[in-house]
Parts: sequence; structure tokens; C-alpha cells
Amino acid sequence: MESRVGLSLVNRTTRRMSLTPEGELYLEHARRILGEIDDMEQLLGVCKATPRGLLRVNATLGFGRSHVAPLISRFVRKYPQVEVQLQLSVNPPALTDDSFDVCIRFARRRTAGSSPSMSRRPPAALRRTGLSGQARHAQGAERPDQAQLHRHPAR
Repeated sequence: MESRVGLSLVNRTTRRMSLTPEGELYLEHARRILGEIDDMEQLLGVCKATPRGLLRVNATLGFGRSHVAPLISRFVRKYPQVEVQLQLSVNPPALTDDSFDVCIRFARRRTAGSSPSMSRRPPAALRRTGLSGQARHAQGAERPDQAQLHRHPAR
């Protein structure tokens, strides 16, 4: 490195070595650059990263116990870095409550001319499209805002 920059970066004696002022400056900048490279690699690796973080799930009592809990158990075995908090409730909280990342609800089918109270997708569509915005949030991606969520069409 010293021959490359044309300066002495280290003071050397038979008993010790220490950085010159130029060496200190070089080290400071090298650490900053390496930190930025690490940050860039993490940003680029988000798509390939293993899911991690907290995922808060709410479901109705009966369905949650018989269907959701076994799925979560398999999910946690596959992705041990994800902590899942499952809350089963008889009286579920409002969907506007920001206490949960995923809320599983049942609703009557829409009739022509009625407005949807929530967006829904069949399981096959979820498998095709991959992770939801909330699941990507568990991986560290930016959480979608309400406006983004309401743009998804109900099927």
C-alpha cells in the first residue's frame, strides 16, 4: 500500500509499529469505504437473505388453532431466525389496528355493487406471487403504507 500511495503509512522500529498521520487518515477512510461496501452488499442481498425478525399474526380461535398454528410451527422450523407471535382471538382486533403484521379473517363473499371491506386472494395466487408485503417486512424490507395495500385488487 505504501508504494502504491507513495507515502510511509507505518513507523517501524525493531520493537514496535505505529501509524503515521497519513496512515491514520488512510485507515479512517478505508474503514468508512469497507463499511459502505458492507451496507451495499446487505442492500443487494435483501432478496436472497434468510427471513428474520418478528412476525405478529392474529387469527380466529378455531381456524387458528387447527390450521394456522401447525403452519406457523413448520414455518419456524424452516426459518428459525423469524420469531412468530400468534394471537388467537374470539373477537379479533380491527384490521386498522397496527398491532399485527398478518390478520386472518373470514368474510362473506362480495355481491355486485358492494364495496370490499378487505382485499383477499386465493391460496394459488399467493403461491404465484410469493411473499406479501408484510412478510417482506419481516425480512427487513420497508413496510408498505395503507395506500399501497389498498391498491391491490380484491379477487
